[in-house]
Amino acid sequence: MIVVLSYDEFEQGTEPVIDWLINLNANFIKVTIKDIFKSESNIRIDINQKKIFFKNVDITADINVFFYRRIFANFSLHADGNIFKDQLEREITDETITLINYLFYVFKDKTWLPAPDRANVNKLTMLNKAVDAGLIVPKSVIVNNKKDLLAFYTLCTGSIITKPINKAGYYTVGKYTYFVFVNKIDEKFIADLEDNFFPSLFQECVEKDYEVRIFYLDGDFYSVALITKGQESLVDVKQRSVAEDAIWVPYNLPETLKQQLTTFFKSINLNTGSVDVLRTKTGEYVFIEVNPVGQYGAPSHQGNFHLDKKIAQYLIDKDNIYEK
Repeated sequence: MIVVLSYDEFEQGTEPVIDWLINLNANFIKVTIKDIFKSESNIRIDINQKKIFFKNVDITADINVFFYRRIFANFSLHADGNIFKDQLEREITDETITLINYLFYVFKDKTWLPAPDRANVNKLTMLNKAVDAGLIVPKSVIVNNKKDLLAFYTLCTGSIITKPINKAGYYTVGKYTYFVFVNKIDEKFIADLEDNFFPSLFQECVEKDYEVRIFYLDGDFYSVALITKGQESLVDVKQRSVAEDAIWVPYNLPETLKQQLTTFFKSINLNTGSVDVLRTKTGEYVFIEVNPVGQYGAPSHQGNFHLDKKIAQYLIDKDNIYEK
């Protein structure tokens, strides 16, 4: 059996794969955090035997493959006015996380795409791992003061960007949603800063010819290049990818780059992920980052790769290996 672990609501990287699992008559179920903790059906976990019982039936041996799109354990209690509300929410969330991690442990020897302990990689560590694999990465620093930032700005000949150390979030206020984008830094921005500030990530702004979005699936690469004219001041692909002058084209990666990326993925024990790469005007490929559960819809559509079907077929093939 295949288990799809995802959100309660629609998730653009999950539902298209489920459509294909249904179309291909796969043996699967979708499980969310609500199913585990708020379902009316009884769930029993025998810790001594490491077995999971659903409706008094042992399902441990039936599950072979997991498609993991993240699940969030963050509970809100309807207990306004209770002085312990915040503390109780934190403790229930911690209890939930501990239980989920135990479930991951019980099924750790099954096939995962990707493994849950690899779904949230450290962006900074990945830059080091990329270098170890022979890839080129941008000059990068974390600083908390204007003096060091100015020195880095000079080192990069006045062309740097800043972005979150972890991930770019978004904020919803009423009917509006505000996204955190990669931003270019100039001297005026630096001049307006306090002498000291929260530790922040800065990188050289790579002078690129075009960007390449790569989806990796257990040894196979599916890539598209994003070619734009104008809008040079916009450094975040999310701000340009739907512009009228943006052109997506299928892209064949050089064999050397494939080998380096393969080494990289193996070194971090990751069997899937979305990679951002910049091709410079001098012909070099610069690794920017990897997202183990990144969205693949745009490169799939623009490259006509049908990645949702390929992912579904991959899960089915892995499940069939266990069934034989």
